[in-house]
Amino acid sequence: MIFRKLPSIRVFSSVLFGLGLSLAMPVAVLAADTTPPAVGSIAPLTGVYGSSVNFYTGVSDNTLVTSCNLYVDEGSIIEAMSLSGPLNQSGGLAQVEMLLGAGTFPVGNHTVKAQCSDAAGNVTFGATKTFVVTAPSDTQKPTVGAVTPTTGASGSQVIFYASFSDDFGVSSCNLMANNTINGMTLQHYASPVGQPSSGSASVNLMLSSQAFPVGTHVFKVQCFDDAGNWAYGANTNVTVTAAAPADTTAPAVPAVTPTTVTTNVAAMISVQPTDSVGVVSCALYEDSDSMGAMTNNSGVWTKSVTLSAGAHNLHAECRDAANNIGFGANTVVTAGSAIVDSAAPIVGTVSPMSATLNAMVSYSVTYSDNVGVVACQLHETSSAGATSYPMTLSNGTASKSLALSIGTHQLRVGCNDAASNFGFGEWVTVTVSSAVPQGPDTTVPSVNQIAQSSAVVGSMINLSATYSDNVGVTACTLYVNGADVGNMSLSNGTASKSYTFNSVGNYNASVSCRDAAGNIKMSDVRTVTVLTAPPIGSVGPGSLVKLVCPSGAAVDHGCKAVYYYGSDGKRHAFPNERIYFTWYTNFDGVKEVSDSFMFSLGLGKNVTYRPGVKMVKFTTVPKVYAVSKYGVLRWVTSEAIATAYYGSTWNKQIDDLSDAFFTNYSFGTDVNLISDYNPAGETAAATTIDANL
Repeated sequence: MIFRKLPSIRVFSSVLFGLGLSLAMPVAVLAADTTPPAVGSIAPLTGVYGSSVNFYTGVSDNTLVTSCNLYVDEGSIIEAMSLSGPLNQSGGLAQVEMLLGAGTFPVGNHTVKAQCSDAAGNVTFGATKTFVVTAPSDTQKPTVGAVTPTTGASGSQVIFYASFSDDFGVSSCNLMANNTINGMTLQHYASPVGQPSSGSASVNLMLSSQAFPVGTHVFKVQCFDDAGNWAYGANTNVTVTAAAPADTTAPAVPAVTPTTVTTNVAAMISVQPTDSVGVVSCALYEDSDSMGAMTNNSGVWTKSVTLSAGAHNLHAECRDAANNIGFGANTVVTAGSAIVDSAAPIVGTVSPMSATLNAMVSYSVTYSDNVGVVACQLHETSSAGATSYPMTLSNGTASKSLALSIGTHQLRVGCNDAASNFGFGEWVTVTVSSAVPQGPDTTVPSVNQIAQSSAVVGSMINLSATYSDNVGVTACTLYVNGADVGNMSLSNGTASKSYTFNSVGNYNASVSCRDAAGNIKMSDVRTVTVLTAPPIGSVGPGSLVKLVCPSGAAVDHGCKAVYYYGSDGKRHAFPNERIYFTWYTNFDGVKEVSDSFMFSLGLGKNVTYRPGVKMVKFTTVPKVYAVSKYGVLRWVTSEAIATAYYGSTWNKQIDDLSDAFFTNYSFGTDVNLISDYNPAGETAAATTIDANL
């Protein structure tokens, strides 16, 4: 259970760092070296972008200098320096060679200084100096492509983009539309000498009737490189068409199924509505009384209900994105005695049996059952492994669209009915062949809209879109409100990326895909409606969850325990409050869930300390440990090293751990030098608990 107060034993003498002495044993005091090394200024102080520079400084000490590091931009980058010379009172040299590139030294001013340690652990910094990185000579103008797309509807949001290239690197682009300047977002693809040389620029414009009336408008893109050279792309005629009429068509809602259930036993009531725009919510009703919201599963909306004996008038009401509501007809659902169903569904064979590389193909199969099929899965095996996909059910046919890799694939479908009887079709061999066009590839990919149209604020959602290409898509990028929010994962013709919307409202989401020949296509915009917090139990991976507490629950009641809902589908306990607060600053994000939901999550391993935040020690072991990723503990062997990491109050940055949690951790290499461990870097590498499990 979380947050049980543990006994605390804290010892702050050097015995904690492995001298192996009893805590009560007197320790002899030896004369200590307290004189830090003398460290000079870094040289040189200028360099040209794309070249290598050997940074060096003089060092000396009354005993012996043992290590030095180069600190760039106040420690945002730390590089170990090699040592040469006597390194004592006679002096020596510390040096390191570094490339002046985008990741470390972009064009501009940077701070540099050296940090050195002696054999006694004394640490000092040299003077901070300004190092200036200048741009190489560049007189070549960028090459800028034409604007796409060339059409858009009045009153709609459209993402316009153009490709560019440059011998060094494009720094900014603007879309010139009707003599107005619109700043564009850049996406780069290649990186010679650490800088991009090609990519695309995009901007999301509202085609308002005032700024862009119906008709033809001249667009072009202007790009600048890092040296200040600029160029225009070709003038492009963009046609603004009249706005599409508002959606006034309500969803078509059929009767609910099934029509017979077992008395006082939970039954899944389902309906499959259709709409010209898209259904965003459905609710189940008995007569005029709501039975609650239904859950969407690939277009089939379901609700688990328990009915008393007799006849019940049930219907579904569904709402689309334009707020039109469709009403299903009342259906008599009879609850009676349990009927034993032992008949498995009959499932046909998959078709078609051939496809072209990267082409999206709808694989389908027919099914039947004496009561009714509730779900089907498409099973696929190949040399890459085995995968299963949920299928869409409609009038006795199950289907799933996939873009399979080249080669042979074994496919079959398994279906189950409401009584959990399973039926399987025969395995079939599907052959995927290559279709490589002759000559240069000038065909842009086909990219569909984002599939998801709604999300819950603060909860991670997987946004996905399907794509295809005559040769092969190599990269896709997700855009939200015109901003590049990162590359998407590609798998079997689907691009996907996890994203969290942080406020309620409507967002424009789109996908840009690029093929191997550099052809780029942007999808149409999908409006994603972000709703308020989910109901009890409706949470996703990455959430903090706890049970709803009964009135008057004591402080040690089980409902007080907070768990992390991991992407592995399990709940992970926090052994104590101190571990929790290395990951979170408060309890604002904790969501209450139902008993059934909590118990559906298997219990995973405990959450460990977030790396780099605290040092720890076990109550019966006289050693202090730094925490690395995945719960790896590393013995900090000296007080000087602990001081370098956590300052003079290092002894207040130690948490005691009960021996009961010894098995939650493993042990790594000892920390003998300051350069052996970087607290800030360890913390940055573990952004979420999932990343540390």
